[in-house]
Amino acid sequence: MISRRHLMLAVGGGLMASPASGQSMDPTDIPPGALEVLPNLVTRMAIPVEINGEARTRFVVDTGANRTGISAELAQRLALPSGPRVLVNGVTAAVETPTVLIERLNVSRATFRNIFAPVFPSSRLGGDGLLGVDVLGRFAITFDVANNQMILQRRGLSLSRGQGSRLDPQTTIRARQQFGQLSLIDVSAESVPVAAFIDSGSQYSIGNMALYRSASTRRPSLSERRWTVPVIGTTGDQVTGQLALVENVRFGPYVLDRLPTIFCDLHVFRLWGIEDRPALIFGADILRLFESVTVDFLQGQVRFGDLLR
Repeated sequence: MISRRHLMLAVGGGLMASPASGQSMDPTDIPPGALEVLPNLVTRMAIPVEINGEARTRFVVDTGANRTGISAELAQRLALPSGPRVLVNGVTAAVETPTVLIERLNVSRATFRNIFAPVFPSSRLGGDGLLGVDVLGRFAITFDVANNQMILQRRGLSLSRGQGSRLDPQTTIRARQQFGQLSLIDVSAESVPVAAFIDSGSQYSIGNMALYRSASTRRPSLSERRWTVPVIGTTGDQVTGQLALVENVRFGPYVLDRLPTIFCDLHVFRLWGIEDRPALIFGADILRLFESVTVDFLQGQVRFGDLLR
C-alpha cells in the first residue's frame, strides 16, 4: 500500500519560508509549478515486513538508500543487539551511526539474514524502518500509483501489496548500475545531458550546481526566479538549496515542460564523483506523474506507464 507520510526533504512550509535574495515573500509570487508540489508532501511508499519471525511492521521503500535502516524506537522495543558503528553516506553528509543486528528480515516470502541496520529516529525515516538497495536490489519494484499499490517481483515470483489490478503497458528506459543505484541513460534537462537517478525516498527532484550553471547559461531567466529552501537528510544534517523551475526535461519518449527542482551540491553528488557534471535525482514527484513506474534492478531497466491525466 502507498501510505501518506512526511518526507525528510524540505517540508512544504520550509519551502516558502526563506526566499532567495531579491524575491518577495508574497506566496502568490511563487511559480504555478511550485504551487502544485508544495501542498502535496508526496507519499512515502511502505510495505509490511517481519523482523526475526515475530514483529510485523511497515518499512518505507527507498530506492535512493544503499542500506536498510531501522528506527531507534523499534530497535529498542525489540531489544535488538547492538552492532558496529558504521559511516552512513546520506544525501547531505556522511555520519557515523550506530547499528543493530536484524537476524532475519522477511519481505513477504523473501528472507534476508544478518542485516546490520543503521539506527535513526523514526521522524527522520518517516516510519519504523527503511528498505535500501541492499534488499531492494533483489527485486523489480513497481510503484502502481494509479491503483495505490506496490508490486515486488523476484526471480519470477510476484509479491503484491494493495488492491489487485492490471498494470498499464510500460515504456522501457535503459539504465545501468552506478554507485549502487540505477542510472537512466539518455536524459537531458534544458538541453543539457544529465546523469539521472530515481530516488523514491526524496520528495522533490534535486539537481546539482553543475546542472544549474549549465542551464542558467542557456536560459538566464532560470536564476531570476528561485527560492531558498532547506534540505534535510535522514542523517539529520541540513544544507541550503535553491528551488527553480527546470524546462524541457527529456527521458525516453517523455518531455516534461516544467519540473520544480531543488539545486544543491549534496554530499551524495560528491560521493558519486559527479559534482562537476550535470546530474539530476528524480524524486517521488516524478513517480506521481505516471500510472506506474517500475525500478527493475534485476534487468537494469526503469519502466514508465502512461502519464496520468
